[in-house]
Amino acid sequence: SGRLPQALRLGARLFDRQAKTRQKILSALTYPFFILTLGLIGILIMMLVVLPELAPMLQGQGNEKIEGLFQFADWIEAYGWMIPLLIAAVISLVFSGTKNQSLNAFVSKAMLRMPFLGQIIVETNFGATAQCLSALLSGGVSASRAFSLASIAAKNPYIKEEIIQAGHRLANGNTVAGTLQEIALAPTEISRLAVVGEKTGALAPMLGRAGDIMLDRAEQRLDKLVSMVGPAMIIILGLGAGSAMSSILGALSSIGDGVF
Repeated sequence: SGRLPQALRLGARLFDRQAKTRQKILSALTYPFFILTLGLIGILIMMLVVLPELAPMLQGQGNEKIEGLFQFADWIEAYGWMIPLLIAAVISLVFSGTKNQSLNAFVSKAMLRMPFLGQIIVETNFGATAQCLSALLSGGVSASRAFSLASIAAKNPYIKEEIIQAGHRLANGNTVAGTLQEIALAPTEISRLAVVGEKTGALAPMLGRAGDIMLDRAEQRLDKLVSMVGPAMIIILGLGAGSAMSSILGALSSIGDGVF
């Protein structure tokens, strides 16, 4: 577009946002994952060390929860070695699936339908695309060519394809705002501000403003999601461990009741 300094500054802003977002996620999830790891280790010790020692006292009481715990402990002892292999297989399947275009398109579209996370992905991808469109249009690039180039900013393959197809529709005489309105997943802010920009002759600045709004809102949603994940993980772990311990202690107390 002949605006290399502005393009580099835009790229620096996008990379800076990505780096800060990545660091924010890692720092927020470090403690919950640490607690989760310790909790899982504690549960394994209870299943593989504590329960076998209590087996002579607790088995044969007709307590369904206790019998279920013993069966689970036996399963872990017999097939626990398969869990790391299963995790490795899932990870390798995910990485290999990213190279398969049809599977990658299916996964990318399915992620957009996930609660909370889907909206964050949509706003992040369209926010970066809107800012790239702003830089390209301000440099004199044609609208159809700008859509094709700006699609690179969209990391989600499904959204990227939607933006490319929208650029093709510009050849039919559509305006930029009208083309953006035809993209079903596009947030309403981008098309509304594009309409204002076309009417006032400030399309590029308005698209840049729309990109800022969407990226800022995506960060706010991400902050809320991350703040919810940590406590949710701890609560789920506590409920699982507490249920197992209550079953064991309840069985032990029933033994004492029978003695007295």
